[in-house]
Amino acid sequence: KESTKDTKDMHLFLKDKLDKPVYADTGTIAHLIFYFGFERDDEIRVLTKYTSIDEFKGSYVIVNGTRGVIENPGFEARYLSQPSENWKLVKTFSNANKFIYASFDPKIYYIPYD
Repeated sequence: KESTKDTKDMHLFLKDKLDKPVYADTGTIAHLIFYFGFERDDEIRVLTKYTSIDEFKGSYVIVNGTRGVIENPGFEARYLSQPSENWKLVKTFSNANKFIYASFDPKIYYIPYD
């Protein structure tokens, strides 16, 4: 129950904001597509399949979204070692019940066009 709290909260935050694409790890995407009732899966995209950082412009990017960060060390470092200074942090999700799969705080960034 607590292990999915962050993704449920992400869904609530994003449900009125899917006029822009959302990039995330595959675990986060699976949860979000489920919570959106499989209706918004074309706007939720796999973070690791981008070919250029420019593809993120005008989008939201979720960092530390699910336990994949724990199970695949280096995943975030490979794809988002340091968010650019022009990325806007729009939301951080903190889980008061810290345990192995909730030992990090997921963040959603908005990446402006310039």
